[in-house]
Amino acid sequence: LIKVTCNQNNGIEHDSKDLIYSLWKDRPSIKTKPIFKLKKEFVGCTVAKKHQDLFKSLKAKFIIITSPDSICWLLNIRGYDLENSPLVMSRLIATKRKLYVFIDLKKVPEKLIKNDKSVCFISSSKFDIHIQKLNKKDSIYLDSNVSYFYYNLLKNRKNKLTIGEDPCKLMKARKNNSEIKYSKSAHLKDGISL
Repeated sequence: LIKVTCNQNNGIEHDSKDLIYSLWKDRPSIKTKPIFKLKKEFVGCTVAKKHQDLFKSLKAKFIIITSPDSICWLLNIRGYDLENSPLVMSRLIATKRKLYVFIDLKKVPEKLIKNDKSVCFISSSKFDIHIQKLNKKDSIYLDSNVSYFYYNLLKNRKNKLTIGEDPCKLMKARKNNSEIKYSKSAHLKDGISL
């Protein structure tokens, strides 16, 4: 949540401070439990293949994804940031060669950093700085779920900014054989548990 105020010119200004932190005095501490990578047998597709497929239909130099569930799917990672949901709070900037993941670095195991050189983990506090540094001449595809704050940082690019559906949504909707097999197994276990 970002505080919005009206200025003298009747425009809207964003205060970059998180208003919730100043109001929520008994807020539970944020979990820093390490994220983990899913085995290929469960996901059926490597990060490299998903990364390649991401750029097949989109002709942008940069793809910005702000939905944590899409980022977790793309990177085959899961975490403990939310109760009862294996999400990892994160943002992502993709180029054809690299995936830049903005995340709490305390949650990223050293082994995960060393294993994949095409994925670069960066502190989540630096996301807005990085998107402002993107070359204004380069094309950017931005998912439509983005907050107004981030959209506002990029909107002056005019025709170089394309806003559309999160590209991972359709990709992850098409289940491969491994995903189908283990989804059925999970539903069976869930039914027995219930």
